[in-house]
Amino acid sequence: MPGNGNHSIRLKPMRICFLEYASFEQDVSSMPCYPIATLLEQRGHDVHVITGGIDGRSRRNGVWIHEISVSSPLSPLFSRHSEVNGALHVATRLYEALLFLSAEMPFDVVEAPLEGAQPFVVAHRYQVPIVLRVDSPSTSRRTISEAVEALEHACLRQAAGLIASSEVSVRETLKRYRLSAHVPYLISTPDDDVAIDRRLTWYESLIRQAATPVTHVYQVMEALDEGDAVSTIARDVARMLSDFGQPSRILARFWNERLHSEVCPLHYALSYPGHLIFHYWGYNTSTWLLSASKGRKAIYYHNITPPEFFAHDRMLYERMKRGYKQLYSIMHHFDLIIGDSWYNVHELRRYKQKLPPAIAIYPVIETESLHRKPFDQALLKRLKNPRETNIVFIGRIARNKRQDRLIELFHYYCREINPHARLWLVGSNTGDPEYYSDIERLRARLSSGDRIHCTGKVSESELYAYYRAADVFVCASEHEGFCVPIAEAMAFDIPVIAFAAAAIPETMGGAGFLINRWDVPRIAELIHLLVSDGQLRERIVSGQRRALVRFSREEARLRIKAVIDYLVDGVSSPMFVSV
Repeated sequence: MPGNGNHSIRLKPMRICFLEYASFEQDVSSMPCYPIATLLEQRGHDVHVITGGIDGRSRRNGVWIHEISVSSPLSPLFSRHSEVNGALHVATRLYEALLFLSAEMPFDVVEAPLEGAQPFVVAHRYQVPIVLRVDSPSTSRRTISEAVEALEHACLRQAAGLIASSEVSVRETLKRYRLSAHVPYLISTPDDDVAIDRRLTWYESLIRQAATPVTHVYQVMEALDEGDAVSTIARDVARMLSDFGQPSRILARFWNERLHSEVCPLHYALSYPGHLIFHYWGYNTSTWLLSASKGRKAIYYHNITPPEFFAHDRMLYERMKRGYKQLYSIMHHFDLIIGDSWYNVHELRRYKQKLPPAIAIYPVIETESLHRKPFDQALLKRLKNPRETNIVFIGRIARNKRQDRLIELFHYYCREINPHARLWLVGSNTGDPEYYSDIERLRARLSSGDRIHCTGKVSESELYAYYRAADVFVCASEHEGFCVPIAEAMAFDIPVIAFAAAAIPETMGGAGFLINRWDVPRIAELIHLLVSDGQLRERIVSGQRRALVRFSREEARLRIKAVIDYLVDGVSSPMFVSV
């Protein structure tokens, strides 16, 4: 309740932060927030001001002042709207400082001026209550560009409340942004004991509202696309989350436009707070969400290709190194580890001495569902020739996948055993152009080169035609976090021969043929046996069918449910392990 003028209330001490832009020449005491900040400090609250200036930290009248340099040239991105560029830059710098301080000393409430507060409010709203301040009615009546108004509109919609000097300024602000009066607001003037009491009581009410339990679980992706394994896994998990009443849309920074109905932008979580399942497979620019989120967080780790598979002076080498380095800096955010293999789970031990609970959720591989998938019948007819043997590998052209080894193996097989064979390397060839050039040069100099085909990225219907046409699936990859194509080949009853590296033995589950040493003549003879010996082929195929039981939807659903229960309610599952 407010004070009665004779005494002031004493609520539980709060840690309060004011975000305030100030020029280098401006004295701290002239900032609009400073008088109220000092009065709050006198009541026993821990008060901080983050502002522009020369980088440094000082204390004045008990109030901590954190100054950070915010000057910057205009970005070409916003060259048409210099005021937007300035607001975004200032807000980003202040927001970075806020995140840094929050890690050291979590705030209970943050107050900022409406003008220029856009980005950090949108990015930070759901961690603690953000209160926006309208300093005077003239602020809401000023003539501003459409771009700035749109940003401030979004900012105000996400705010926990609005403080203004009068009913007029509140009314004009809401009218200008065409908002109803549902935004909690407080009239706070002058700054006397009664006003301070009302402000503190209001802060407390906003803090209680912000403590409402979080029940949503979101998947977060850097990018969502068609055809790649990580996106396929995330889209499948989305369907299972929906079965348990969770949001099915995936939060992503980039996405294929054909998937727009399955995606929401990352900032969706700012309006509707939730727990996060954060998919990680390489350097990620969306990790700011980890710092801002108040919910529990799980990393869904799909592994990163080791940098040593790339030339040291190339972009891919640097990108993989940055990914590994970033993992060190973000692992402390996670309450749970999910891997699409136990191999991936154990890989994370290098990034943190003591890991949180972990669970492996294998990709769902459903034989019946795959066989129902539409396939390119014309392509299959061209591929299927009873006099030809089709050797297939599916995966992007990449050094770790060792398509060069497959080409050399095929050349030996074609020359020494079966000249009526073809090798199909199915997958995108744009990820590592230099390696693809090496592959093409190797193919061109071999007499069997015209029987070796690099298809590039194919459609889903074409992909299932290649599976149906394959006589043997051969994988020479030296690094895989799971290798979905191996499991899919098993589902199509294609005998699989694979090099026993990384997660591949786990994916094979004792089925197929695992090769511990890449012996070309021996592997070529093995291909011949699988093509010519029907009994051996059936025995291998039967073992592969049994191994696929581990990848059932029922098992994945049980594990997804355990993840949801842990993130929402903190309920641990017997399926979790310590690693």
